[in-house]
Amino acid sequence: MRPVAGVRRLFTFMATGALILSVDSPARSGEKEVPAFLEKSRESHARGEVGLQELVRQDRGTTFEAVEALLNGQEREPFPLAQVLARAYEGIFLDRSPAQRVEMFRRRTDAQRALRQQAMLLKEAGKTAFARGRMEEAATKFKQALDAFRRVGDLVQEGRCLSNLGSVAVVEGKGAAARQWSEAARAVGLLVSLEITRFYDLDSRGDLAGARAALESALAAARQWNDREGEGAVLLNLGSVAEAEGDLDEALRVARRAAEIGHAVGNAEMESTGWNNQAALHNDRGDLQSALREFEKAVEVAHRGSLLRPEAEARLNLAGTLRRMDEVVRAEEELARARQAAATADYAILLARIDLEEGRLRLERAHYQEALPFFDAAEQRLKGADGPDRLAEIHEARSVALYYLGRYPEALDQMRRSADGFKAAGRATLGATTHKNVGLCLYVLGDSQGGMKELETAVRMDDEAGDLLGKGADLDALGAIRFRVGDIAGARRALEEALAILPEEKRPKDRAEAMSDLAEVELAAGPARREKGFELLRASSRIFTNLDDVLGCQRTAIQMAQAHLKAGDTRAALAVLGSARAMAGKRRSAEYEWNLLYLEGRAADAAGDSREAARRYAQSIEEVERLRSGVAPDRWRAAILEDRIAPYRAFSRWLRQRGEVEQAYRIARLAKARTFVERLLPPPLNVDLKSVEEIPRDMIPRPAVPLSRLQQRLNSRELLLDFFYDDEGLVAFAVDRSHLRAAEITRPADSARLEEWLEILRRPGRPEPSQEPVTRAWRAAARRAGELLFRPFQAEMLASDRIFIAPNGPLHGVPFAALAVETRPLVERWSLALLPAAETLLEKPERVDSEHEATMIFGNPASGKKGEDLPGADEEARRVASRVGPVARLYLGEAASEAVFWEQAPSQTRIHLAAHGRIDTLAPGRSYIQLAPGGDRDGRLEAAEIASMNLRASLVVLSGCETGWEGGVSRGSAAGDERAGLVRAFLAAGAQSVIASLWEVDDKEARIFMPELYSLLADRSPSDALAELQRELLSGRIRARDGRSLDHPFYWAGLMDYGSR
Repeated sequence: MRPVAGVRRLFTFMATGALILSVDSPARSGEKEVPAFLEKSRESHARGEVGLQELVRQDRGTTFEAVEALLNGQEREPFPLAQVLARAYEGIFLDRSPAQRVEMFRRRTDAQRALRQQAMLLKEAGKTAFARGRMEEAATKFKQALDAFRRVGDLVQEGRCLSNLGSVAVVEGKGAAARQWSEAARAVGLLVSLEITRFYDLDSRGDLAGARAALESALAAARQWNDREGEGAVLLNLGSVAEAEGDLDEALRVARRAAEIGHAVGNAEMESTGWNNQAALHNDRGDLQSALREFEKAVEVAHRGSLLRPEAEARLNLAGTLRRMDEVVRAEEELARARQAAATADYAILLARIDLEEGRLRLERAHYQEALPFFDAAEQRLKGADGPDRLAEIHEARSVALYYLGRYPEALDQMRRSADGFKAAGRATLGATTHKNVGLCLYVLGDSQGGMKELETAVRMDDEAGDLLGKGADLDALGAIRFRVGDIAGARRALEEALAILPEEKRPKDRAEAMSDLAEVELAAGPARREKGFELLRASSRIFTNLDDVLGCQRTAIQMAQAHLKAGDTRAALAVLGSARAMAGKRRSAEYEWNLLYLEGRAADAAGDSREAARRYAQSIEEVERLRSGVAPDRWRAAILEDRIAPYRAFSRWLRQRGEVEQAYRIARLAKARTFVERLLPPPLNVDLKSVEEIPRDMIPRPAVPLSRLQQRLNSRELLLDFFYDDEGLVAFAVDRSHLRAAEITRPADSARLEEWLEILRRPGRPEPSQEPVTRAWRAAARRAGELLFRPFQAEMLASDRIFIAPNGPLHGVPFAALAVETRPLVERWSLALLPAAETLLEKPERVDSEHEATMIFGNPASGKKGEDLPGADEEARRVASRVGPVARLYLGEAASEAVFWEQAPSQTRIHLAAHGRIDTLAPGRSYIQLAPGGDRDGRLEAAEIASMNLRASLVVLSGCETGWEGGVSRGSAAGDERAGLVRAFLAAGAQSVIASLWEVDDKEARIFMPELYSLLADRSPSDALAELQRELLSGRIRARDGRSLDHPFYWAGLMDYGSR
């Protein structure tokens, strides 16, 4: 699955928003050409009317601008020349507007003319502030200009200022104020500007029907009054409505008509914007050649008209299209020209957009670190400006860079901020894209359920918005995650639907990604579907290659290499990986690099190149460790290891097969329960390693502690069996005080049989006639599994009295005490203790003076819920208290509250909880023990809460339902033993030993045998005492009150001691 799928789609949206605002009236061209035009006009007029008329006919826009310049006092001799130009303009174009303005000006006094000129300057200042996002300043300038225009009686400019104030109110989200300004504009007869302002108000509230009605009203008014420029402005905005409604044909038609009107009336900004909007629509359709052609026209018109801001915007959008076409050099050139034009015009928002595009250009080239300063600069420029969507774009782009740099928590934060920004701006489509990216990032960080929920939200949002192409990309990502969590049918359904709505001509990258995801499903379906999977991969690779998409090519190469290696075709795998390396060059992705290195190691290993295999495996592990080091939350670090455990397994196996058992064991320990170990121990120590003949010393990652420290914690009669699944099967490392030995337990053919037996062992059946077949199968599985797991270590076991077992993968949850060695249950001969990781041995038990001993006992806490009473637990707690004696602190019913636990537990040396346990299989950290509520506590003592405590207890006994169950922190399979549950929570909090049950035991029987544990603890360790209790039950010496024997494995086999002693 590609990381952060679909982010490139965001990069194409920029041009679609390039619409004329209702701020100000006609946007005019040729300001720099006015002096030269006036000089030619004087010369032509001196020669006669014919020459002047020809000059006016050739440049309508500059003629209009020249009349305005004369009347605004920017030139000498205003009226005579202005009157001549206006008369020629009217005769040629049948438009009296310049003549009317001349007549109005002639009636004004010198003071009124000066005041009007001052008002024009204020209005221009307001327009500039508006464009830069400074809304408060813009409103102040427009109000000052409005007051001046009213004093000179210029109704046209008064109406435009009112309309501009309405636009400011809309941007600020002040709908009521916007409507008031619009009504004032209506009163002075500026209906076109009024309706455009009303359109912005309705559009901002999501009322597309109302927005269209406002624009159609404005369009009718503009045509009735022959207001060509007003008509063009309306058409540009009408195009945005048509696009939002999904009618791209209408949107293109009205944008083209607006460009034609702009050309006809000499309004260069309108013409340029019309071309710009047409190009943006072609971009959305995937027609990049048409988009390129029309963006170039927009640039040409704006440049010819000396319109700096429109020119900069058009060049910016042109650069984005060139980037999508992989014309990087031309894109950089256009961005440089856009920056120059924007800097001259001093438009902060536009400069911010250029910075953003500069960063995106670097993202496309996989220069992620280089992209970040551009995003920072863009955000800095927008300080004080309005518009959450602009910042959301920056957060979105920055999240992509951070993701590919492996800085996942920061990437996730930026994605969420982006989603919030797009939501605040009402941009549903982009909000859906961000939800998709958040979902993918959550999956990478271990939250599969949260990730799929975000993706389902994205599918729904795009569906409601009518964005079928966006929905297709969402379904692709959802299908990819469903495949990884084992929902094969759901994955195939989502991916096939995605392919059905993702056409190659419009969305080639998205289609290629969906094809490669579906290929994984096909390849996993078995040999019959293998060729179909390769066919999809070849088609996907062809698209990525044509697009020069390095990450896409790397991804398909990884998939092909995996399939080739699985089929035994090493040569084909090496060829594919070599091609991916050559294409990537120096462009490195943190997401794929570890996997490329690992597969290169596998291929070299299969080809017999041992040194190269070791080098690549070590580099791959180093890359994973680097990714882990940048993540703080345990769950996220766990997820990163779980998804990238393959190189650890392969390298450990490689080392073991070459006789480097200690080094192999070190690598294995790096891949087991790392977050738990990191909570117990300080940062890794810089210890010397034994050199490996074929491998430079610095190539082997170093675990927290050397083997010698573990061995020092074992006495002469103790043995550690540390199980580990490498890439070929199950291996066990046997560690005693002076030796280390490894043995293969299973090969691939044996693994399936073992896992079948282990599944049977999770439920022994009850001591009832109807359950006898279940128990018989359970006993057979216990014999077979015991023989397989322990036969290689019989010599070491016979020299030991206590065995520490560190399970791995599916071995968690196995009742080891019942596994048979030479037909007898293990516990009959040895005391057992289970360890989350070998490093648990390094915990030093806290010595407590007898006078400071205290045992807290909770029995049958009153939850207040019907059917949860445990009368046997009440009696069990009382009997435990009587065994413990004066140091007991007994809490029953309502007194056994969570609040009391938090207050008393840190000072207790022993804790006994006879209560309901509740397991959360989806989020094991939320598994809890049900205590009594009270105070500000709800009674749910959750695993995550327990782990945050600081306990000094030498023993915690959990006499409840399935309290020994643990689930994966980040994945259900927990390949790296990153697990959570009540047991591990107490160990993490500082408890030395925890006794719990793997399955539910009736409280009526537990009240009989659990108190006996405390009689046995008087002169024994917890593991020895539990082993003796299990022997007593197994032999039939402990009986129920009705005389029944409690020797059935249902009563004793599920009890386990977890901890170092």
